[in-house]
Amino acid sequence: PAPFVEQSLNLRDAEVTFHGFSERLRDHETQPETYDYQRASLTPRWPPLKGELTQQGPCSDLIRQWDDRMVVIGAGDEIIVRFELPKEAPPKGWRRDFIIHSVGWDKDADLNTLAGQSIGPLPFKEMTQYPPAGGADGRAEAVKQLNRAHLSRSQPFRSFWYRGDQPKPIELQ
Repeated sequence: PAPFVEQSLNLRDAEVTFHGFSERLRDHETQPETYDYQRASLTPRWPPLKGELTQQGPCSDLIRQWDDRMVVIGAGDEIIVRFELPKEAPPKGWRRDFIIHSVGWDKDADLNTLAGQSIGPLPFKEMTQYPPAGGADGRAEAVKQLNRAHLSRSQPFRSFWYRGDQPKPIELQ
């Protein structure tokens, strides 16, 4: 086995922003699709979910630890995270890799899924199934209240279904 050194990096800051929809790349049908982050379109590819999203801007306090406070983002959004620089340089001839550990939930927005067209109910740490079972209604409401202050943005639902010509991808700097 190759030797390695593990160094943890502290989160410096994080922010919710809108990125758009990265251009899909697929060289051949037998290969997985990838995306070009630098080429993004403003045209949504999926209908937005109904409900409130985290406002754009700083969100470090919401992601610093694993609890029931959370960032809720929608299609086209991203969370930019910045970490402190490593304290030590890698030894000569070594290469540095980064692994990010994140805890989160990815909402299945399938139109045929129970609660698939809305953001809620919000998940919570002790949840054992989604949507939460009937006995967890009080906990789901508590999580909703805990996150209420930053959930003040929504994505326009009708604009997805009633749009004209799709714009060409934009180049990001």
